[in-house]
Formats: sequence, C-alpha cells, structure tokens
Amino acid sequence: MDVRRIVAQATRVETGPIQFGDDWPGVFIRGDNALHFAIVLDRALMILPQDAWDIRSALAGLADNLRSCSVGDTGWPPPRI
Repeated sequence: MDVRRIVAQATRVETGPIQFGDDWPGVFIRGDNALHFAIVLDRALMILPQDAWDIRSALAGLADNLRSCSVGDTGWPPPRI
C-alpha cells in the first residue's frame, strides 16, 4: 500500500476522526497506534475459530493495512508470530 504524505502539517494529528474539506470523514490512526492494533488483531486471529472465515479475512486485511504504517528499520512492530 502506498503511503500518502502530507508534509505541511502545523500540529501533530492524533488518532481519531478527521475530515478533508467536504469529503466524508474518516478515521486517522497514528502509526504507533496502528502497529499496536495490528499486533492485537494478530492475537485475536489466533483464538478465532477457523470456520469464522469472513471475520478472520476482514481482521487479517485490517491488520495488514495497519502494519503498512511501519517505515524504516525501527524494529517495530516485532515479527509476526
């Protein structure tokens, strides 16, 4: 997934709802929060029954999107279990 960069930001944007112009509001999740949530979703996937394929698929996709916030060689998040 490509990272869209918005360079001219005067203040730190926190996790929460955000709206650009008159477009639909969305949810912004800071990278540090996103990586933590990806780990939590990975743990949840470990305990979900295999036959809950629709839920597992949605959560795995969300975890992958959240994990895409990792940039550079920071060692975070830890390797997948």
